[in-house]
Amino acid sequence: MRTEPVSVIDMNHTEPYSTDMNSVDAAHFRSVLSSYPTGVVVVCADSPRGPVGMSCNSFTAVSLSPPLIAVCAADTSTTWPGIREAGRFCVSVLASDSAEICAQFARKGADRFAGVDVRPRSHGPAIGNAAAWLDCELYDEIRAGDHTIALGRVVALERREEAAPLVFWASKYGTVASLPVEELMMTTPSTRYRMPVGFGPAPGPRQKADGTEWTAEQTGTMRQEFVTLDFLGRAEQLERLLPPGFRLRGEPVVSVQLGFFRDLYWLAGRGYGVLHPLIPVTYEGRTETIEGNYMPVIWEGLADAVVTGRDELGFPKLAADFADLDVDLEHGSVTGTASWLGFEFFSAALAGLTEVRDARPPAGAPMITFKYVPRTGRHGAGGADIAHVTTGAAAANGGGQAAGKNPAGGYRRWEGAGELTWHHAKFEQLPTTFHVVNGLADLDVVEYRGAAYFQAALPGHVISGDGQRIVEPAEDLRHAAF
Repeated sequence: MRTEPVSVIDMNHTEPYSTDMNSVDAAHFRSVLSSYPTGVVVVCADSPRGPVGMSCNSFTAVSLSPPLIAVCAADTSTTWPGIREAGRFCVSVLASDSAEICAQFARKGADRFAGVDVRPRSHGPAIGNAAAWLDCELYDEIRAGDHTIALGRVVALERREEAAPLVFWASKYGTVASLPVEELMMTTPSTRYRMPVGFGPAPGPRQKADGTEWTAEQTGTMRQEFVTLDFLGRAEQLERLLPPGFRLRGEPVVSVQLGFFRDLYWLAGRGYGVLHPLIPVTYEGRTETIEGNYMPVIWEGLADAVVTGRDELGFPKLAADFADLDVDLEHGSVTGTASWLGFEFFSAALAGLTEVRDARPPAGAPMITFKYVPRTGRHGAGGADIAHVTTGAAAANGGGQAAGKNPAGGYRRWEGAGELTWHHAKFEQLPTTFHVVNGLADLDVVEYRGAAYFQAALPGHVISGDGQRIVEPAEDLRHAAF
């Protein structure tokens, strides 16, 4: 620390502010500044009362000669006085996998060092897996509004070359080293919230009520029972269902799946019915090309599943009622239906089913969906607040999860022939979804390409969709027409 007295400069304005300045709302101020991405650091020191530390994203380089950095501490901080008293500190520039560490060092009243890999350095504790470390002596303090700008003179520094830094942007964590801008919004602190807010973390497939992840042991084993029917469609009809950036991949063979998930951990052992078509596509994003199956719509038989999947994964979910599949394997037949508001809009019938010996689950292509949240405003505002693709396909940088990797136990499969029918609906029958059903009912079935019925037991966690990620579009689709 400097031997001369540390000056404290009061930067609070003594002259009256203009009316415009006084009208700046604090919440709006924070919201606007959140559009500016920053790094995140943890500042630690060995105070006379023991180690102290705090996370901070108000960090910047100030001077080369002498080498100075700055961090900002709120007047309400109970940690900064200990760092000031120590007169020296270590700045750990957090790596991209350290969002939890950042959150931990921001919690009040907690043991911030508990469970963290902390290593001693000359000027204070350091986060072991950080991207960089700077040993500093307190050089000066500047009073600025409700914060103190602390200047540190760097006396030693080190960088971990292979580490990507953690980035804080739009109130979310991510990294610019390996992800496109849109994907920063997928890497968030572990706790998820959904509307209605104000009631704490939202329990669901991806987290428990306390905001922590489900363990593999807690998820147990789920059961699947599905029929699948494949048919050759007409390319020009299917292309009309595809959002911008998509094109058909190979033959226009549509696969329609109807069935049930049962014994689900996140529903306390309950289950629900599912119906969805899949279209083989290639999607061209801004920085990557993905081959997979596009799911234009999915119906589910439980509101809990609809709400969690729409909000968190971007799945185009609608509600439906499902009767149990009518399975008669002795005679090789299975039938099933889906309805809503008392109107049966889908039916399927399989016949001539025979069991496939030593059957194994077929390798599947990754699923691709289009997340769209319309803009809030008066009629005519148009456009969307969110419009982008999501997928579970593994990214080049390791995000997401590869398709076909989930082991199935007790897998049994029967194959045969089948037919399906989408029943045209009127407004009076399906007031808000008739157009979706009718869009599928208008598809020609050129020929059926086979049908199957299968049963499987899977690790419960495979249904979570936790590997779903954003794919940055090649163009802004918030004003696209569909």
